[in-house]
Amino acid sequence: MASLLIPSILLMGVQKVYAATGTLIMNNFQVSVESSAVVPISVNVTDGSVNDFSVSITYSENVVDVLTDADIILNPAFTGAVIADAGEGITTITASAVAPMAGIVNLANVRFSPTGTSGMTSTVTVTPAGFTDELSNPFVPEPTPISVTATLADTTPDPFSFPNQSNVPLSTPIDSAPILITGIDVPTSISINNGAEYSINQGAFTSAPGTVVSNDSVVVRLMSSGSYSTVTTTFLRVGTGGDDFRVTTISDPAIDTAPDAFTFINQTNAPLSSPIDSAPIIVSGINVPAPISVTGGEYAINGGAFTSAQGTVENGNSVVVRVLSSSNFLTQTSAVLNIGGIGDDFRVTTLALDVTPDAFAFADQVDVALGSPITSDPITVTGINSPAAISIVGGEYEINGSGTFTSEAGTVENGNTVVVRVTSSASFSTPTDATLSISGVSDVFSATTLADPTDAIPDQFTFTDLVDVALASLVSSDPITVAGINSPTAISIIGGEYEINGSGTFTAETGTVNAGDIVIVRINSAGTFSTPTDANLTIGGVSDIFTVTTLADVSDTTPDAFVFTDLTDVELNTQATSNAIIVSGIGSPTAISIVGGEYEINESGTFTSEAGTVENGDTVIVRLNSSADYSTPVDATLTIGGVSDTFTATTLPAPDTTPEQFTFTDLVDVALALLVSSDPIAVAGINSPTAISIVGGEYEINGSGTFTSEAGTVENGDTVIIRMTSSENFSTPVSATLTVGGVSDEFNVITLADPSDATPDAFAFEDQTDIALNTIIESGAITVSGINVSVPVSIVGGEYSINGSPFTSTDGTVANGDAVIVRLLSSSDFSTTTSATLNINGVSDEFSVTTVGAPANNAPSLQSMDIATQNVLVGSTVNFTAAASDPNGDALSFSLSSNAPAGATIDANTGVFSWTPTATGTFSFDVIVSDAALSDSENITITVSETPQVPEPQNPSPVIQTVFTADDDDCGDTCEKYKEFKRKYKNDEARNIYKTLKEMKKSDSASFLALESTYKTYRDLSDGEIKKLDPRIQSQFKLFKSYNGYKHYRNLKERVD
Repeated sequence: MASLLIPSILLMGVQKVYAATGTLIMNNFQVSVESSAVVPISVNVTDGSVNDFSVSITYSENVVDVLTDADIILNPAFTGAVIADAGEGITTITASAVAPMAGIVNLANVRFSPTGTSGMTSTVTVTPAGFTDELSNPFVPEPTPISVTATLADTTPDPFSFPNQSNVPLSTPIDSAPILITGIDVPTSISINNGAEYSINQGAFTSAPGTVVSNDSVVVRLMSSGSYSTVTTTFLRVGTGGDDFRVTTISDPAIDTAPDAFTFINQTNAPLSSPIDSAPIIVSGINVPAPISVTGGEYAINGGAFTSAQGTVENGNSVVVRVLSSSNFLTQTSAVLNIGGIGDDFRVTTLALDVTPDAFAFADQVDVALGSPITSDPITVTGINSPAAISIVGGEYEINGSGTFTSEAGTVENGNTVVVRVTSSASFSTPTDATLSISGVSDVFSATTLADPTDAIPDQFTFTDLVDVALASLVSSDPITVAGINSPTAISIIGGEYEINGSGTFTAETGTVNAGDIVIVRINSAGTFSTPTDANLTIGGVSDIFTVTTLADVSDTTPDAFVFTDLTDVELNTQATSNAIIVSGIGSPTAISIVGGEYEINESGTFTSEAGTVENGDTVIVRLNSSADYSTPVDATLTIGGVSDTFTATTLPAPDTTPEQFTFTDLVDVALALLVSSDPIAVAGINSPTAISIVGGEYEINGSGTFTSEAGTVENGDTVIIRMTSSENFSTPVSATLTVGGVSDEFNVITLADPSDATPDAFAFEDQTDIALNTIIESGAITVSGINVSVPVSIVGGEYSINGSPFTSTDGTVANGDAVIVRLLSSSDFSTTTSATLNINGVSDEFSVTTVGAPANNAPSLQSMDIATQNVLVGSTVNFTAAASDPNGDALSFSLSSNAPAGATIDANTGVFSWTPTATGTFSFDVIVSDAALSDSENITITVSETPQVPEPQNPSPVIQTVFTADDDDCGDTCEKYKEFKRKYKNDEARNIYKTLKEMKKSDSASFLALESTYKTYRDLSDGEIKKLDPRIQSQFKLFKSYNGYKHYRNLKERVD
């Protein structure tokens, strides 16, 4: 074998000029329909490193949910842009490496969430859109697209629950009741904690993780504690669901800390905001000191100091509880004393609020000056025990002589004095009112101005008209007396003359009159028969007309038209009489007759149906018998001298005894055993007396003061009031039903609630699932209802907030209507339920949150290695790093198969392989990766050869220092690299090594690859580190470095030339 020639010049800093390539890596994955799966996307880079990449991810949006930016977790070693929603089912990633990376490189992790149903599958495809190496050269070839299958599975079972067990013996295995697994459609993981075991389908018990399928029966076994009264718990997890199984050991039979039951006497009508002490209770029935605690107050033992801290009491001790009464009226506060698990509450209810004052009255004032401030006499507010609202309409008020009047609403207290002030009218005899209201009780203060001292408007006066006056004669009226004025007042006339106080002088001119003056009017009658003449007298704006009508022509027997007023709603079979008409317009006796009735002349008392005669000025009345039927008219027609009118009497409609619907206003919060009256209702819609009756109370008609429960009658327009006695029990309705003519309504009276109602209505929180790990979760708000006092609230396993206040885990109190939210920290484990129990005075509910399920366990994937086949030299160290990924993120460990060569090792955690062969040969073995349950492997073949010998050149050329001119700079960085490589490798020694190894690559590729492997292994070391290697390794490294440098020199020379 030829001797190995070591070149005299060692080449350093070789730059890569060949193109990198790579293979995309992504595995099939499974997504639970209740959770998400994080799937890595990697590239296996060979022949270089990756510096920039761009990929697109396509998927079906009807199987996996639309990706968001938060779902794309870019490898922190890269910086770039993620467009999660680049199109329907398309995501793009474009990024650059912080530093170039080789080997298997994770690009990003993608979180896929389900949208479809279990059993659906989707193809996810990753397509390269550009990969470049550290020199910004594109990969050749570019990685090919890769497609994987995403499968949806249901690994969340239907909820199941283990009944907890108590009073179990100490240190004993306790089996749960069996539960049936349903709601999953694939084999699902099952595990248990705290050293417990489980059995599937009555098989052997185990604590190791396993799998279950739908309809499997599972029993949990738990070892009870070795201590008394101690709880032991385990959690069985199935997929993303689970439940606790708890067992509690028996209590110590030799210790009795549970006292006899005790009871506090509750107190009512307590003053506001005052400490109230209970009557003492005596502790009995214990044989050792027992724990004592109080919620909502303080306690004192044997007359000692009051405290709210936990302590102990002994048999025979006296205990008093103290509670601070509420600052609100009719409000209960309570304290719960607990001694050794036995408790009772001491309740204190404050007195009732009374803001309705006694009635008050102002004395009205009259004859007050115009436009003046008028002040009422003071009234004193009585009958209230809390500030009451005060308001005024139409004036101002002043409280307690403060000197400040206001019209704004305010408040008054018991014993305050109030004065009202108004400004009187600017007009005479005009009232001004102000209404003062105190919590619904009102009175009006009225101030009326004095009368006008210059009253020139007289009282109304009236003249008596005259008829049958002779033609063309001077006629005087009867006298009228002027009254109602207090100053001279204008008098005028139209159509005649007037005389004042019998002066004998008549005038038509305007003048004046005084109170008490007597005035007569006179006019000339007409010169024709039956003709009126008018004179209109006006005094101070008040007028009346004096009319004089001449006598009729004695030959005129045709009267003026006359009209009867028809009657309706006439009783059946009764005599109906018309209005009187006055015969006018005739000058001599004239015939009168009737059809269908009778007539009477001048109220003679004699009705007749016979024909007769009437004279001018006679009065006539018609009479007829009404019909015997309802709603039926009967007519009588009167004729005088050929002029007629008909008098009609229509009987009333048929009896209507069905009234309009009436309604009583129900009353609530009524005092116990109180006589209560309804508001009045008015009977309407009937036309005859109608039956009235009552059930459950009494009624009164038209405010008679007489109440009765007997049936009776009412008429249209009657008002009716009901009264009855309210119940003797709290929150209890009492009803009375009034019926009028078949129409009824119920009057309901409900007594007030028990002021000591401290038991709230049941409430329920909505549990939450699929919650992120280690996350604070808040419940929906529940509203406290069903109580009328403040009650204690406490929580176990979380915190609560009342009406948006800060969250706390400390015991407190709530009132009716309060909104309460619970929060807790979710578990740090997958598929684990965490609960918080809120207790409101004995009524409780549990708020549970269950974390997301862990993805189903899939086998890890050993990423393809470009070192699957290697060629090395004897004595060279073989190093590579195995890389793998796990869809579940489980911890991985690396190992070698049993046929690995002696001395070969792999780090279980990092995957770093190392072996220095000592003999030639071909060695084949497996690299294995495992997640403790499943594994993957890849076969590795290493061929070990002897170190090749390169013949020494016969005529080595000296190293020539080459000087480049400035013109060479025109090609930029390429020329600079060319200058460097030419200076180092343009010599016979480098050329000879290049030719020798090039020939070796053809004839003995294994030896060539071994040299190349040695070079790649150590090329990143410094010169000092190279010198510390084994001399044989140094020779192999320098030999291939020279070959590689000369090859790059030749490539650069071709590009420059």
